[in-house]
Amino acid sequence: MSTLLSVPTFAILSDVMSLNLETMKDMYSSPNIHNTIDSLKTNASYYHRNSNVVAGFINVSLFTDDSGAFDPELAALANAHVTSFLINGIEKKASYIMFSEDHDHGSVKKIFDFCLPDYFDMDDEVEMEEMSWMQSQCDYRYHLNSDQDEELAGGVFDFIADVNNTKHIPESLIPVFEQAKAANVDYILFNLGC
Repeated sequence: MSTLLSVPTFAILSDVMSLNLETMKDMYSSPNIHNTIDSLKTNASYYHRNSNVVAGFINVSLFTDDSGAFDPELAALANAHVTSFLINGIEKKASYIMFSEDHDHGSVKKIFDFCLPDYFDMDDEVEMEEMSWMQSQCDYRYHLNSDQDEELAGGVFDFIADVNNTKHIPESLIPVFEQAKAANVDYILFNLGC
């Protein structure tokens, strides 16, 4: 087991706009809404580890051109006020879109970017219990993650954990999850800083 060097303060968070796919079908009568939903599923940056669960995350920046406009395939999302919303009268943009068949439609969640080398000594990363736990227990996996054998040898390693729905947390990460809950963080994105 690794030793956590420090517990993050969770001061810098990104916004996640939550979409309920069933609600979208009911709210928008346009035939294009099915194309938009299919585009969400096809273009997700992170997929649920259970392939039978229709849910995922999209990194919004991947779908903008140089002017900041959405790729035409996902233009309906802008009309659904997904990428632009108000908090206390201030317009904000979501960094991620989270879609599923069972989350609250239009709710704003918080995600924390947990760069593993900032909090752990990575010299023994191949032996890190925490990384094995992330592979087996985190809810969402990045679509470009390397094959399992390569992941621990320095490939892309990105996983998202639902703070309120995570089990068997390694002892070293328990303070991280406790602090995340206290800071009202919904998700933690574990990565190697790639």
